[in-house]
Amino acid sequence: MSSTVDERAYFARPRVLALIFGTFPLITLPLAAILLFPPSPGWRWVSTVYLGALGISHFLITLVIYLSSRNLRYFVATPLNRLIYFGIPAVIFLYFGLAWLVDTVAHPGLGLLLRVVSIVVPLATYTHLGRQSFGVLQILKRQAGLKYPVRSRQLEQTFFFVLPALQAETTFIGEGRFAAHHPLVWITVAVAATLFIAIVVLAVRARRSKPEAPGAVAVPLGYFLIQTMSQCLSVANMRLYLAGDAVHYAEYHTIMYPRLMRSPLGTSSVDRAMALIRRSPALFYAVLLGGSAVAVAFFGDHFGLRTWVDRGPLPFSVVMNMLNGIFLFHFFVEAFIWRFSNPFYRESLTGLYFPKPAAAAR
Repeated sequence: MSSTVDERAYFARPRVLALIFGTFPLITLPLAAILLFPPSPGWRWVSTVYLGALGISHFLITLVIYLSSRNLRYFVATPLNRLIYFGIPAVIFLYFGLAWLVDTVAHPGLGLLLRVVSIVVPLATYTHLGRQSFGVLQILKRQAGLKYPVRSRQLEQTFFFVLPALQAETTFIGEGRFAAHHPLVWITVAVAATLFIAIVVLAVRARRSKPEAPGAVAVPLGYFLIQTMSQCLSVANMRLYLAGDAVHYAEYHTIMYPRLMRSPLGTSSVDRAMALIRRSPALFYAVLLGGSAVAVAFFGDHFGLRTWVDRGPLPFSVVMNMLNGIFLFHFFVEAFIWRFSNPFYRESLTGLYFPKPAAAAR
């Protein structure tokens, strides 16, 4: 009796891979050129539209998953779950809803708290990017059918922590530019380069474990190279951060599609609304992009929206400013809702992304 796994799992489908890999030449590189050398001031709207279409929308998707009745039942199942999925997110949103009211001169202690959070958010951002890249890389390696040594995974995990460290050094030491003057940065670069070379060497060696398919290593290795180059853009210059995130954003939308469109729904009002909207992918994404457009207008104070909100009635202004917490909320919740080691998520996700083993041969 033996079983085999269907090789056309979600991440092995050509369309999925094309969306992820194609983003780098089609969006990342052109956007980087526009950000560095804008043809005219009018081109600034390119990055705004891009941010709304891919960036902010990918944060809002987390709320869709979060409000699913099946997930909500799990979130209240234990005291620890209630703390993780309700307690901490509530603190995050309340903080951002009230932070804009703080007088840092009158309350220097609260000013220090705001400063700490302003450091935590970019650190969480960079770490989140690395964790997603590491996770997808493991899936692509598994689907390639190659035998990688155990230390390969360990090196990759370390590498995707070192790259965020470099991004943080550019942010805080170089004030947005690669801090070539600082010895710590060059030590980090040396560590990253050593890990990079070791990972590539091990990947090339893994080709030998499947001589009948020497090109099997191309997908996981190509993905590793693209994600490395994407994150290195912001290491060089934080002006390129949005361009470097393009693969991450497109990848997240691609990953989330089965979860959004094919996950079982309950009978709650949110589930019923979701059932109506997701009948047509075009309708679902139109609603998502509409919400994203409002968020982008608020964050960028386009059309004076943020100014209007902050001058409105206090309860309304507090609630609207909670929207600033969507970023940290996303980073925090995403650290849990993709854990295949968790039986609840493993049951929810496996059928969406990994086809069941074929019937045992008789």
